[in-house]
Amino acid sequence: MAERTFNIETPLKAFPVNFCFNQFSVEKDGGWSVLSVGYLWKGRLLDDVLSFAVSQDAIEMSRKSTLDYLGRIGEILPMEHFIVPPAPKIVPANVIGMAYRGDMGEVVLASFTFRRIVLDSKESTFEADPVALLRSQLNVQRNLIRALYEPTT
Repeated sequence: MAERTFNIETPLKAFPVNFCFNQFSVEKDGGWSVLSVGYLWKGRLLDDVLSFAVSQDAIEMSRKSTLDYLGRIGEILPMEHFIVPPAPKIVPANVIGMAYRGDMGEVVLASFTFRRIVLDSKESTFEADPVALLRSQLNVQRNLIRALYEPTT
């Protein structure tokens, strides 16, 4: 069976989750990084916490472009971290993208099912299904990138 090359496009609309966060935790577990996000308000983590399992493959495939992006968006300033516990439901994602405008950073999470690639298909570009659009202050996004992409020891 011949190896096939294809592109996966990040979705740009119809996200089932659109969430603002100012705190996060990243826990690495085997081939996954569990990203949990929440909003700390007046010293209390609000009830809504979302968790996503991002595959190590997705992190490795996006490492160069994300770290290049990080180099363009400025210095990572320290931030006060509070532990965000994982949500009862952890949603998988295997496509990750970053963007910003002004002081707002966006994290786009999507999922692509490998079954969509049929060897007989003439298509070479496929759109991933949207999972979540996460927004934060830009420095929170910078810290999240560092936590998500730092090597495990």
